[in-house]
Amino acid sequence: MKSIYLIILGIFFIANHCNIIAQENSLTANSIIPNKNNTIVNDTDLLLFPVKKDGLCGYINIKGDLIIPTKYDYASSFNEDIAIVKQGKYFGYIDKSGKNISLPQFESTGFFSEGLAPIRINGKWGFIQKTMYVKISATYMEVGGFSEGLAPVKLKDKWEYIDSEGKTIIEAKFDIATPFKEELAPVNIGAAMNNYGKYVGGKWGFINKKGDFVISPQYDEVSSFSNGLALVKNGNNYGVIDKTGLLILKAKYDWISIFTEDLAAVKIGKNYGFIDKLGEKVIKPQFEEVLAFSENLAAVKINGKWGYINKKGEIVINAIYDRALSFNNGMAEVNVGKSYTPNSIYIDKTGKVIWGSLK
Repeated sequence: MKSIYLIILGIFFIANHCNIIAQENSLTANSIIPNKNNTIVNDTDLLLFPVKKDGLCGYINIKGDLIIPTKYDYASSFNEDIAIVKQGKYFGYIDKSGKNISLPQFESTGFFSEGLAPIRINGKWGFIQKTMYVKISATYMEVGGFSEGLAPVKLKDKWEYIDSEGKTIIEAKFDIATPFKEELAPVNIGAAMNNYGKYVGGKWGFINKKGDFVISPQYDEVSSFSNGLALVKNGNNYGVIDKTGLLILKAKYDWISIFTEDLAAVKIGKNYGFIDKLGEKVIKPQFEEVLAFSENLAAVKINGKWGYINKKGEIVINAIYDRALSFNNGMAEVNVGKSYTPNSIYIDKTGKVIWGSLK
């Protein structure tokens, strides 16, 4: 059974393949900006997508042109105009021209957020600025990304919150702490790390920026707040609460996702569908698996294959893929055949292949 995907940004690990995760700070495709020559360019000219060819990663634009050569062992999506790349054992950062902002030198890294990025040096975590100056020394066991001016960090056996100068704002008293979203942060009391390096147990609640509990620790799992709502789980059932802790949707689902584009994926029995914020079934549970809606389309699994539906539940891209990810700026990464492939495949919203081959 799926669990709520609670993002604990302090526990960074980078996969050894290219990454097409959509970022909150990605450029808006319909806006325009001036360049250095004071001419107008469309933001779509600046959108870059990580791809893999013959096992190495690079970047294409929305037209499918290779802009940054495939030479990296790993390449992330861009966030705040900077991407994480890996060559050999170490990670570094590049800009959208492919220029090294930092040569690969870090044991592990995270995305820039609010101008700072987590980096690991000699087994400890700290934060760097975009100039690659170490703003906050690498002294922490684990860290989370900055959000709303604060970052969760673990110095010894407890988590606390620091500001962008490294000053402790909320004292160390949590067994797990995660970034603030909409002025509240999910924290756990009582969790412990098992032999596999995974946190288990304890109860989750929500604190404000004074470190006070607004919603007391009482849940087995939670998500961050999004549009005023958060997912909670107790026992085997999931529900949705507001910022006062009031249960908006009763914990009656076998699984539920966060709301995106006003819809949440739910599981009832063996099948997945979608509900609105009133709990009404908008798309009845009928799919083997689903992903959240992104850019008005959702990936769904039918008879072992993935395709895409619109918000009416209509199939708009046939289910022919063995793997499918959400759309990001008009493109989605898909795969056919074996689970691992040395080459990426991207499609647009009509199902047309922009990069790679389905053969």
